[in-house]
Amino acid sequence: MKLTIHQKTIITSQCAGMIGTNLFTSGVLLSYSQALGFSNSTILILLAIPELTGTFLILSFAYYTPRIGIKIIGALGIILGILGFFLLIGASYSPTSQLFLAFMGVTLIGIGGAMFNSGWLALITPLIEKNSRGRFLGINRFFWQLVSIAFSFVALSIIKNSENSKIAYSIILMIVVFLQIIRLITYNKIPDQTEKE
Repeated sequence: MKLTIHQKTIITSQCAGMIGTNLFTSGVLLSYSQALGFSNSTILILLAIPELTGTFLILSFAYYTPRIGIKIIGALGIILGILGFFLLIGASYSPTSQLFLAFMGVTLIGIGGAMFNSGWLALITPLIEKNSRGRFLGINRFFWQLVSIAFSFVALSIIKNSENSKIAYSIILMIVVFLQIIRLITYNKIPDQTEKE
């Protein structure tokens, strides 16, 4: 299957962006929460917030997306996610408000994810031929999962080779922020053909 420029941009955007989502499933944020000294119950709630906010808000954002614009809602979602990761970084440097910052951070990440996901498939579907959509989505998923696995090993290496866990997690989260910025840039390069309909 020969990929178009727009399809390559879609894959690049997902590879960069899904790293942030992978933090919640790979155990990196679990480990980070333990390093911050949170209780087990607090960690469980913390890690569940993005899924909960996504579940309850995605339909609302999906309703407003066609009216406001897929690209606008999606870009705002990525920006909220970036702010959320900055708050997570700040949590390790502010002992008196680290729980508040952590909860606000994951909440913004969850809201941002719901905003982004509400129009993602509608945005990319017109850029993929009907007879090759299954193959493309499979290729897309393969690459972002491969990148996520590779990043998990990078994160593990950073944690193992750092004497200061605060610095180690800050480095990992800053890399994630950088990748989210790349996602924002590549996302904005994806044309919105739904505007023509």
